[in-house]
Amino acid sequence: MTKIVPDPPLSSITTLGVVTFGDYGENEKPLFRVNAGMPIEEALEHAFTVLFYSKKLAMEAALDMHAGPLSAHRSDVGACLRRRWVRQ
Repeated sequence: MTKIVPDPPLSSITTLGVVTFGDYGENEKPLFRVNAGMPIEEALEHAFTVLFYSKKLAMEAALDMHAGPLSAHRSDVGACLRRRWVRQ
């Protein structure tokens, strides 16, 4: 079955408005923000990267009960995230 109105190309879709999420702390300040006008592919890629490494760190913490709050791998993850966000 063909669609009457085809989907627009993914490269032309952008985020609609400013959205904050990931509230934390006593005053529930937002930790993350999505700005308006960002290409949706990039926004989704960055969201995927953050979620992937969050899950990885959570699994590491769950499996290594003797690790301190700053495990040696966290600096590696931070460096990897910086490389992905500053790749242009």
